[in-house]
Amino acid sequence: MRALRRIATGGLRVLPDGDDMTAPFHLIDNADGEITQGDRLLLWRDGRIECFDATGIVSCAPNAHTPDFPDALDSTLRRAAGNVSSLRRLLPIGGGMVSHQTLRFVDDDRKTHARLSAWCLTADGGGRALVVQLRPLRGYDRTARRIEEGIVALGAAPLDAGALVARLFPKAPILPADTPVEFAADEPALSVARRLIAAQIATLRQNEAGIIADVDTEFLHDYRVALRRMRSIAGLFSGVIAPQRAAALKLRFAALMRPTGPLRDLDVRLIDAARFRAMVPPALHRGLDAMEELIAARRADAQAELAEHLRTATYRREMRVLERLFAPQDGLRPGPNGGDPIGLLATRLIDKRRKRFARLARAIEPQTPDVAVHALRIEGKKLRYLLEFFAPLCDRQELAGLLRPLKQLQDILGRFNDASVQAEDLSAFTQAIDPARMEGAVEMAAAAGALHAALAIRQATERRALTDALAAFDHADVARRIRRLFPEGSPHP
Repeated sequence: MRALRRIATGGLRVLPDGDDMTAPFHLIDNADGEITQGDRLLLWRDGRIECFDATGIVSCAPNAHTPDFPDALDSTLRRAAGNVSSLRRLLPIGGGMVSHQTLRFVDDDRKTHARLSAWCLTADGGGRALVVQLRPLRGYDRTARRIEEGIVALGAAPLDAGALVARLFPKAPILPADTPVEFAADEPALSVARRLIAAQIATLRQNEAGIIADVDTEFLHDYRVALRRMRSIAGLFSGVIAPQRAAALKLRFAALMRPTGPLRDLDVRLIDAARFRAMVPPALHRGLDAMEELIAARRADAQAELAEHLRTATYRREMRVLERLFAPQDGLRPGPNGGDPIGLLATRLIDKRRKRFARLARAIEPQTPDVAVHALRIEGKKLRYLLEFFAPLCDRQELAGLLRPLKQLQDILGRFNDASVQAEDLSAFTQAIDPARMEGAVEMAAAAGALHAALAIRQATERRALTDALAAFDHADVARRIRRLFPEGSPHP
């Protein structure tokens, strides 16, 4: 940081402003790297947390330890950190030593024109980075410009948090960002299907350690999403993979999904606990507390069971077999459409799925059974998966515009399905309450009854919202957009 004292400032002197400070630090982010992706740095050092963006430090707050989740942050710091998932645990990405120094730029009359704060980060592995913040005093804009020019002359550039973290901590425990599998319209369909599934298998492997360590619930969620996508590819790419092999793959993928269900169900119940608390009178909260404790105990058992499953030789062997099966050199047998150009197949598959979704959507009425609404949700998810799979074949900005109304409708369908499933789960939970063997059984039964009534009201509300949304959903516009995005060979409705 000595070079900062040699900045050419037109005769101003550079003086230290307070004592220099050196202390250990930890850089904090979640497994998705959301803070870094938002071009911010979250730094814990010396008993407090500081958040930096391109302008320098934007917020700081005392914090004795690195926080577990974003909700544990001071509210101002939470906003400064940006759009970060509340379900992702904050992790120490890497550590080292940070030196902090503040300088004053003063004229001959000892008037301060500007202050500059500098943080020099030295990672335990030896990487170094410098973060500076210039704070000019009012009326000295010309001085500020000269100082900025001097900083740039030293090789400074606007904050690039991603590049800085990669330089400091090249082995940071951040999951690689999902990127679409790229392909051309004339590539054989089987080759694309193989690469799409291989990408999802990689996602499974990347999330295994987080599930076993129980870092946060999103590792399991992302693992299950990848499995659902694998099953969808095997099923949706009809005729691309040899039919017998496709059927066998769907069974194998379902077998991988099965052990994850109990833990995910309990995760969802605990995630919803705060919302449930707002749905019943405070007098019944003791019963909810007892329910939550019981669910948490069951969750601990389910997590241990799934972690043990993921460690087994049988599971590891299955994953190695799948990785080899979808490796580039594998001779995966094609179905009758395996050699078709992927562009032509994409048009056929998307149009077929879009028509099926439209047919189910138009059949939904206020009294339609929940199971039919659930089927529509699944069909909509398959259509969305296809559109996302084939993103490399079209304009991504236009695709985003098409996906937006589909996602909005999917959100409503998801909320309706959640209310329906939660009501069913609560009924099963209530029936299993044994007053003779469970402490707090009476309080739990009372809370469960009130919650069940509240969920029934919510379910009715979501059904009305769904009916209105389906009535407003423009199927013709969706069809037009799809034909515009995937024009080749697209049949007319």
